[in-house]
Amino acid sequence: MTNVILIALSTPQLKTSPYDLEELESLAVQTDLTPVIKITQHLRKPSAATAIGKGKLEELKDLIIDHDIKMVIFFNELSNTQMRNLEFTLNIEVIDRTLLILDLLSKRAHTDLAKRLIKIAQMKYLLPRLSAINEITDRQQGGIGLKGPGETALELNRRLLEQTIKQEERALRKNKAVRIQNRKKRLQNGIKTVAILGYTNAGKSTLMNRFLSLSHTTKTVLEKNQVFSTLDTSSRRIELNSEPPFILTDTVGFISKMPSHLKKSFAATLEESMDADLIVIVIDASSPYLDDHLHATHEMMEEVGIEHKKKLYVLNKIDQCVDPNNLVFHEHPFIKISLKMDEMLTKLTSKIKEILYEDYILKKYLIPYTEESFRYQLKEHALISEESFIEKGVLMTASIPQRFNDIFKRFES
Repeated sequence: MTNVILIALSTPQLKTSPYDLEELESLAVQTDLTPVIKITQHLRKPSAATAIGKGKLEELKDLIIDHDIKMVIFFNELSNTQMRNLEFTLNIEVIDRTLLILDLLSKRAHTDLAKRLIKIAQMKYLLPRLSAINEITDRQQGGIGLKGPGETALELNRRLLEQTIKQEERALRKNKAVRIQNRKKRLQNGIKTVAILGYTNAGKSTLMNRFLSLSHTTKTVLEKNQVFSTLDTSSRRIELNSEPPFILTDTVGFISKMPSHLKKSFAATLEESMDADLIVIVIDASSPYLDDHLHATHEMMEEVGIEHKKKLYVLNKIDQCVDPNNLVFHEHPFIKISLKMDEMLTKLTSKIKEILYEDYILKKYLIPYTEESFRYQLKEHALISEESFIEKGVLMTASIPQRFNDIFKRFES
């Protein structure tokens, strides 16, 4: 058991809420650490030398001895000097939330894209802190956030580290061109796309898997009650009854007050959502920090440039709310559901269809039996409300995207 102390600094410029320490505690627990003490220190500004004041530093020394503390974790990002001085004074490992997040992300990245993004983020974090981090690893034989690509970065000097970052970023740009081309092909097929976004652990992967079960597929995505359970973007084709299929994309969850260089890494994993016809924002309605979660999600959407897309807010876990009927929510459109209940999933499906196909136009067609391929094409892209077989062909009533109007115009009845 590794006992740790969690510390958050609250200043007039950057106020810290109780939720910040709760989230930090969750991150620490998932990294197999045991938080035993949580401290918030209010300062006019952090100390340039140690981040915290002299009195708090002395208090920490006593707490470390009394509670057998092995590590101190700061919510606020530490500078090279602060990290080195705190390590020297306290004689135990001292890290910040960014390093803790990087450690967690490096363990949960599986695709080449996610691994490369985390590697770049780690190296950029380590670059200005090489001397301090090297001292930590000399004494502690490795540390949180230094696994995988972090260990490789420490073996490089500053010049080589900068070159490696540039090489990785060039490779990332090449991969991006391929991903853009793949998205263009999907768009040319005219299939609607829906991206699921939201705060981490709000139920995004659960929603994805519920739709996959309705689509009668055995392919699912990882679904766990933990922070960053989904780090790699997953896209699946959803087919519901006789309706047109659509592509559903599950994305990485967000956290509040994301460090700027980590924001860029997360933004790159959300490229799939840039071409989405609809953004479904999943929110944990039972959380007392709902507004904080929503703010973090909106911030990330602005970072990617998708804040003006069509949105549907899904207030999930409504069954866990004390008074769901009086839950006040100011964004529109929204829907209150529990993904545990089938009838609510049906309600959500109807709402998604309503928004996704609101620009469709209703038409009647008579497609001769000799033009069977057009009938299947219509089913692929249109909402079929009626279909009957008569002597001259198949009579169909369908709502179609306006861009397909010219293709089927000659079959209008």
